[in-house]
Amino acid sequence: MRRLWGLSVFAVLVLFLASATLAQTGPQGRGMDQPVSKATATDEDDDDDDEDDLLDPPPFFGEDGAVGEKMKIVWCLDRSGSMGGSGGTFTGPDGNPMTGSRWDRAKAETSIALSQLTPEWEFGILTYTCSSDKFSQDLVPAEDSVVSAAIAWLNGHFPGGLTGTGPAQAEAFHHADGGTVEGSATCWLLSDGQPNCGAAGTTGHKTMALAANGTGHVLNTVGIGDSGIFAAFMRELAEATGGVYVHVQ
Repeated sequence: MRRLWGLSVFAVLVLFLASATLAQTGPQGRGMDQPVSKATATDEDDDDDDEDDLLDPPPFFGEDGAVGEKMKIVWCLDRSGSMGGSGGTFTGPDGNPMTGSRWDRAKAETSIALSQLTPEWEFGILTYTCSSDKFSQDLVPAEDSVVSAAIAWLNGHFPGGLTGTGPAQAEAFHHADGGTVEGSATCWLLSDGQPNCGAAGTTGHKTMALAANGTGHVLNTVGIGDSGIFAAFMRELAEATGGVYVHVQ
């Protein structure tokens, strides 16, 4: 009888220790140090019936910026000759440090941001000198194959020419008017200095760009190596639309 009692106590202790161990280790599967997949709209609270919930856009040059009403994002990138100047050392698309031109840096930052978009987002990209070039005629969904094509397209562009910021940003605003849903988009303009074709002075370029923003898109601006009146120009464009100005050395 004593032996049976002892065996029973031993069995209870074994079960208790096993339960404690499972509680500490948790379920088998993804380790805490493994990456989490991109968020999707279905990751939101299932009890939230608000269809207008927005996912955050990816940061650009480390800044979140201000955002529009809908999940639409458009980049307008200066690739004039001066963008061939030194961009210093920066993070490449593979996550490793690299050196290159300002244009290389702009391409790297845009590629990183594109890679973080989820398919719920629609996007567009323009590059410009005195004229502009669009990746697509309308905004496109950020599916993996489309993002890969956009990055390849971007890598096929090189700096050269003058700087038509006002006309290019006007076209970018019209581009953001498209897509499958109406509403304001999140826009990013990157330039490194003086606008010098397509309009008269910084005032003319600013007036031309803002006149095209009838939908009220939010414009965040990145001045890469800009200074003086040209930095003020980039800041004023952002402030006029409720956006954020970022200066990058």
